[in-house]
Parts: sequence; C-alpha cells; structure tokens
Amino acid sequence: MKELKTTYKNDLNNAIDSTVNFDKLFNKTVLITGITGLIGGFIVDILLYANETLDANIEIYGLARNEQKARERFAYTNSKKLNYLFQDVCQPITLNAQIDYIIHAAGDGYPEAFRVRPVEIMTPALLGTVNTLELAREKQIKAYVYISSGEVYGAPASDNRPFKETDMIMAAGMSTRSCYPVAKQAAEILCASYALEYNVNAIVSRLSHTYGPYTTAIDNRASTQFIANASKGQDIILHSKGNQIRSYTYIADTASALLTILINGKSGEAYNIANANSTASIAEFAKTLAQIAQVNCEFEIPDEIQQKEQTPISYAVLDASKIKTLGWNGRYELIDGLKCTLENLK
Repeated sequence: MKELKTTYKNDLNNAIDSTVNFDKLFNKTVLITGITGLIGGFIVDILLYANETLDANIEIYGLARNEQKARERFAYTNSKKLNYLFQDVCQPITLNAQIDYIIHAAGDGYPEAFRVRPVEIMTPALLGTVNTLELAREKQIKAYVYISSGEVYGAPASDNRPFKETDMIMAAGMSTRSCYPVAKQAAEILCASYALEYNVNAIVSRLSHTYGPYTTAIDNRASTQFIANASKGQDIILHSKGNQIRSYTYIADTASALLTILINGKSGEAYNIANANSTASIAEFAKTLAQIAQVNCEFEIPDEIQQKEQTPISYAVLDASKIKTLGWNGRYELIDGLKCTLENLK
C-alpha cells in the first residue's frame, strides 16, 4: 500500500489547523463529488487524515465516474470510513445513508475541454448541481458547498481592482468558451434558489487559480503544464507573454477555505477563495517555479490551437476580505506552495 509523503502530511495538517471550527465535522458524514480531481481528492485526504490523527470519526462518501482512477488515487488507505459511489453526477443520486454535508467538486476546468467538450463542461455544473442539491434537500443536510470559479466575474473593470462577491459581469454571448463561466453562474443561481425556495443551506465558493500536486493528466492549464515540466526537470515554456495577473492559491489553502465555508458560511451567499499574498502574473508564476526547480523559462510562439485556448481575461484577482470575516487566513505564499508542490511530486 502506498504511503503519503511527509510534506503532504504537513499540508493536510496545516489545512486542518487553518479550517475554522474543524471539530464540527467530527462524527459527521460528508459526501464529496469529483474525488479524483485535485480539490475533491485533497478534501478526502484531509478527512481521512483527521480520522487517523484526531480520531475524528468522519464518514466519507466519495463520488467518482471512474472506479479505477478513484481506487488508484486512494490506494494508500484501507480505511473503512471511505465509501465509494461510482456514477456520473449528472444522474440522480440514491444514497440510503444520512448525510450531514455535501461538497460538489465534480467537473473539468481546463482550456482543451472548453474547446472540444463544452457540453461535458456544462452538464456537471447544471445537472450535477440539481442532483446534489436534490440530495441535500432530501437528507436535510447541515450545509452544502458548490465549487464555482472566479471566471464568473468575466472581464475586469477598467481600474483592475480585485473582484468582490457583489461584482457580476456576464460572459460573452454565443461563444462556446463561455461554457465554463456561464454554467458556473447558472449553478450558483441554483444554489441561491434552493436556499430560498427549499431552505437548503447552500453556499457558493468562488475559487481563484488553484494549483498543487496530483492534478489529472489531461489538465492542460498553463500552471499545471509548468508544474508537470518542472517536476520532470524540463524547461518551462510560455506560449504567451504571461502578462495576465492571477490570484494563485495552493491546494491546502483552497481546501481549508472550502471547509471553513462549509462549516461557517451563510446560506445563499458566495465567498471568494484567494490568498492576498499570492498574486502574480503568469510569467512571474513560471519564473518562480523555474527558479525553484532550477530549470529554464522560455517563450515560444503559440500555435493555432494554443491561441484558441488562451483565456481572454487579463486580470483575475479576487478580493478575499469576506472569507476573512469567518476567521480564515491563507498560509501559503506562492513560493511556499510551489516548493510544496514540487516536493510532493518527487
């Protein structure tokens, strides 16, 4: 059986420590969708680690489409507290057990998928959100969190100020590139609607650019490809000038923020997740990573497909002041998160 690296265990421990009122999850049952993804998988790891180190007695239900990938992802554990549900989240969910919390993390979010599979991008956000909210309604759960994205804000205002939760800019008309932000926004409205009409304690989390180890192999986001190359000792190649500014958040910070929102967030509201000390351009991200990995950082002219997959958003910085009112603070600045990522991938 595989074992978790010490660095990764430290990340899990830090995430637990950073989660406000984490002990409210003790002796509860949590359903997480998308457990083979970066975010869903890390949250499962946190809960398993809490069971092991804190005797938290958390029952975990993990939903995934691919049984092989899920079992490989969690091959390090034989915990009886991890229960699998193998199905498409776009199909109705039948579960006999009582559930206290739901985190809906299923769905792809990378450029190639936006370009070639826009329907499959939209359906987990639309049908999957309806199905998980219906389950939340049936089980009368304590809280539900939908994982949305800062992309719902669209293009920035002319003054390039960080986006607040009250900002809302619709994505461009009939462009299929809008499949991701438009579906995310629709799912957010579903959450607010279930909160209002059915009294489901549904909360929305809007993520900044989350990075870390154990992303899926098909994820072709620039940051993910940079990390993959650096971890193999290969040079990092930028296919743009990299001037776009982003809020980057290490997975341990993202996960602790999500759990903080799950436990303490207000029904029918949205919370940005970002670390104010981890804002950088794509080029700065690449150069910092290259310096840590001791590889070169180079620029190449993008081909036609790469040009199509480039984001039109030049500034995607999220204001995280609202989640700070819940008592949450990020621990990982960019250089810290990148060092942990590479160490975990060794």
